[in-house]
Amino acid sequence: MPKFIKEYKENLILLLAHFSADLCQGSVSAALTVMLEQGVLHNKQEMSYLVLASTLVSSLIQPVVGYLSDRKPRPYLMSLGIIVAALGLMFIGLITDFSLLFILLTTSGIGVAIFHPQAGKIANSVSTTHKGRGMSIFSVGGNLGFTAGPCLISGATLLWGLPGIMVIAIPAFIMSSWLLYRNSKYVEYTRKEEKRQILNSSIEKEDYKGFAILTTMIFFRSMVLFGLTTFIPTYFMDMFHMNSQSANLN
Repeated sequence: MPKFIKEYKENLILLLAHFSADLCQGSVSAALTVMLEQGVLHNKQEMSYLVLASTLVSSLIQPVVGYLSDRKPRPYLMSLGIIVAALGLMFIGLITDFSLLFILLTTSGIGVAIFHPQAGKIANSVSTTHKGRGMSIFSVGGNLGFTAGPCLISGATLLWGLPGIMVIAIPAFIMSSWLLYRNSKYVEYTRKEEKRQILNSSIEKEDYKGFAILTTMIFFRSMVLFGLTTFIPTYFMDMFHMNSQSANLN
């Protein structure tokens, strides 16, 4: 086994977990683009409402999940989050009622919110003395998930139509089962990190100003990201007469 893989085995597992969660989130806009082309959605305003459904509630719930994660190690929330995210998304290709679509995508967003706080905490815990490198590996998984989402949805809907969106469940169920199997291991890592933090509590200080700046940066980054991934494909469809799959890949 290569030295890097052996040394960062736990980080790489969490990379795959992050990939599975953000694969769901990154697939939303691509799926909605196909649904717009197929006539299930009638305009871009409906698309924007559904993207809002998948992101707004997620943003509001994440601090609550983070609070629960801090009170007691709950690694199983990673598995639960991935499953809920996939369940909320996988059935939208079978639905035409807008209200139900809104509920399903809200559910998917809740799943994403459940996953990230606990996963980030464990990624920090397993990184031991290499926090920066460990967290960067974890972040790569999310970026890859966002990138792969449109590719997966485009290929699946090209082969099987809108029901093809259900393929999102395959990586989600595999990864959530793996994480659940390793739950006790992650509890152990979390408790070790908590003991380390208690020993260093007199040295480490809360930096609320830095946190506020970082939060603001993430807010604007996310606003631009979701705006671009949602409406650039529709721009290509309108201006260059591409089909939805080609527009998503571009």
